Amino acid sequence: MNRVAIEKRFLKITKIFAILSGIWPGQNKIKFLLWAIVHITMVSSVIVQVARIIHIGTLEVVLEQSSFIGAIILMIIKHGNYILNAKKVRKFLPIMTRYF
Repeated sequence: MNRVAIEKRFLKITKIFAILSGIWPGQNKIKFLLWAIVHITMVSSVIVQVARIIHIGTLEVVLEQSSFIGAIILMIIKHGNYILNAKKVRKFLPIMTRYF
């Protein structure tokens, strides 16, 4: 099977989400814009959550918002890891297509 057939058959949804987040190999021009949009969205949502905690300041709000803040911080770290390992992913994809 060639790479295009494998991408259409097995990696269709993964490829869509990877393209939207800018981590799919072969995106040269738009990936920096996508990375910036992802990080701006996540950081702004953390700022809004922290502002709500500061504004209201009750224990209930702190407990309610802490899970969202934790999840968003983990997503920022995960996306940063994808960015750092983008070269490895680019090398890994052709190797993966050989074994399908």
